[in-house]
Amino acid sequence: MPTDLPRDEQPLPFVFPAAVLGLLSLLAIGLASMVDLFDDPGLAPEETVAPMPSLMTGASDLPAFVAASKAYLKQHARNGIWLNETFRDIDSAVKIGLFGHSPNDAVALGKDGFLFYMSDGLRDFVQGYPAIPEGYLGVWASFFDRMAAESSARDIPFLFALGPNKNSVYGEFLPRWLAERRGETRTGAVMEMAREHLPYETPDLRMVLAAKRGELPGTPLYHKTDTHWNRHGAALAMQAVFAPLGIEIPVPEMTVRSAGRAGDLARMLGWQNRLSEEVPVFPEPPDFQCLSADGTVFTVNTLNIFPWTRIVCRNENARSERLLVLMDSFGVATVPVLANTFGEVHFVWTNAMDMDLVDRIDPDIVLKVLVERQLHRMDPSRILKDAS
Repeated sequence: MPTDLPRDEQPLPFVFPAAVLGLLSLLAIGLASMVDLFDDPGLAPEETVAPMPSLMTGASDLPAFVAASKAYLKQHARNGIWLNETFRDIDSAVKIGLFGHSPNDAVALGKDGFLFYMSDGLRDFVQGYPAIPEGYLGVWASFFDRMAAESSARDIPFLFALGPNKNSVYGEFLPRWLAERRGETRTGAVMEMAREHLPYETPDLRMVLAAKRGELPGTPLYHKTDTHWNRHGAALAMQAVFAPLGIEIPVPEMTVRSAGRAGDLARMLGWQNRLSEEVPVFPEPPDFQCLSADGTVFTVNTLNIFPWTRIVCRNENARSERLLVLMDSFGVATVPVLANTFGEVHFVWTNAMDMDLVDRIDPDIVLKVLVERQLHRMDPSRILKDAS
């Protein structure tokens, strides 16, 4: 799959001058390193940790000299002699500004500043390949049948929310070389299984959020520099998910502020502190409070998310139902709107459908949140096995 990008698909206009400065900096570092080759040896620990390459005595020594020089530079960066982030920043500026392609295969540079996550074979997934494996949909049908059976046995609703990849909602901002495939996809087939086997209507959130974009032009639903939807996108999705139960999920008028930094995709490029992301926030302090497993107050962050285990949110002014959310990273942005709606919400970061946990918490509703890209990289039988 090609990685070269047209110039109009670079995320920021300053990358070219930054690339020039970065290249000059690399040349300066290289010259300094060459000077170091000819001076006296450093302290023993320095020379042991990051030994200078031996001088070449002939053309045949060139490959070994290049390899040793590369190891020398990496060792210096790793041991704090040069800042690793500075090197990544320079590397990104040079590759994007001068050569017009992403320095990280996991990140695609889209149009209008959009970055897209492309790891774990997601290039093929975006384009609808490979074909759906034999038996794959049968496993998902079995999983949804199990959800329906557990729901019926406990007489409580089990809901399923598949959080769309950013490209599924903002596909027109993908780079031209990564055009989406039109027609049947693995996601569409799995959603059809959910509609056929679950007792409650399961909305296709790709369609829901695409429609909301049309109704709310100019309102971002995903972070440009992160893999995740933002609070506004998650809130609109939850409205659709809970509508079949007749539960209204209020979406407050959110204000937008600068986060002062960028998301996980910018971090992968080494530019997290050079870019900034605007994020929607509630206009006033919420009524709910969320506590982590250790009892500390939990602050919701939807940028550059790192896993946590479990939080519990309580709200005396909300509905009386107790909600259990079994989730991955796409569940994080749902925390504010769900905690603002229900009296007690347990958020548990897990792929498992843990029935023992359900029985211990004894919720009135169970919600399973799964990001769309899991359909490609995760064997669905894992969830089914964990549920049995």
